Amino acid sequence: MDLQIFPPLPRFKRLLLYTLWLPQPANQAFIPAILAPSIMLMVRGSAEVVHPDGRRESVPRFFLRGPYTEPMYVEYAPNSITITVCLIPGMLPKLASLKIDSLLNSSVAMDQFFDPNCVEAFLKKIDATDEASAESNVHDFHTFLDLVLHEHKKSVLGDAIVTAHQKIFFPMMALSAYFGIGERQLERRMRTTFGVNLRELRRLVRFGFTLQRIANEGSTWGDLTQVAQDSGYYDQAHMHKEFQDLAGISPTNLLQRIAAQDPAYWVFQLKPVEFQNLFIPP
Repeated sequence: MDLQIFPPLPRFKRLLLYTLWLPQPANQAFIPAILAPSIMLMVRGSAEVVHPDGRRESVPRFFLRGPYTEPMYVEYAPNSITITVCLIPGMLPKLASLKIDSLLNSSVAMDQFFDPNCVEAFLKKIDATDEASAESNVHDFHTFLDLVLHEHKKSVLGDAIVTAHQKIFFPMMALSAYFGIGERQLERRMRTTFGVNLRELRRLVRFGFTLQRIANEGSTWGDLTQVAQDSGYYDQAHMHKEFQDLAGISPTNLLQRIAAQDPAYWVFQLKPVEFQNLFIPP
């Protein structure tokens, strides 16, 4: 894949992950569920989300997407190029006043959220480039983010979760005691910080780390039983169901797609360091 990855600007290193510039390697892509909100730009081309019932939904050219608790199938126009950056989960409340739970499984065009004139000027600058250049495009993209994103110096639950992410699998009572707040308040703050409740947060985090292990290490049928146990699933059948729900494909079939280097499953074929930089908080 002719992808290029760029680190965030220094002032965003605790808020944003790495930026991906990608000429789409196929006219379709299968994207798994993801906890992290993201900002995406169509540098060239266009895209449509194809829903399970057959409905087709045009993707805005430049948009902020919330957490997704279900897989997504996207079809791209030929020669499409995208730029995407994920926000570290839990950090959106520090960058914007938008309620993240209103973005669950949905997106909003950037000109509906930020100054439309500023967005328009940025898009004109992108279009003024005769040939798409990763360095130039991402430089302009980062300059735009530097202009419109302003960190609020307030403490949010996301900071504490990122610092002690392994503790989210504590029993609710122990987790509540650790953060020093009541159980109901903890549930409310989880939703306002991450867009999902604690159960769904745990589900997505477990899936994300399991997906990283399977994609990076590769596994056989017998290995998957051990992966399921190590990842906290009840058994392999439980992991199989979670992958069907969150990736749209079973672990076994996913491994076959990876082995065949199916370009529609490019996200699962990233190198370990690429996957880490793009999707896993530091």
